Amino acid sequence: MPSLSIAPGQTLVATGSQDGSIYLWESTTGDRIMVLKDAHKGDVTGVSFNSDASVLASCGEDGNLVLWDLRRMSDRVRHRYLESHGAC
Repeated sequence: MPSLSIAPGQTLVATGSQDGSIYLWESTTGDRIMVLKDAHKGDVTGVSFNSDASVLASCGEDGNLVLWDLRRMSDRVRHRYLESHGAC
């Protein structure tokens, strides 16, 4: 099942897909602005922005919770926060 999050007070939308990718969209135009390929192995089961949309958390069938620093995406910074067994 796809996952979706809307950034608080902004027009940024994140969706997670079954191929392990995360897509960032501009909601007013429908334009895809970024793809985070291979964010997870298997389905992305959840995505959620923090209160100022500077960090996106994603969770996958691989059991990983990943924090994405969206302020530094040109560097493609990501931090694996938790690894567990099973879906998170």
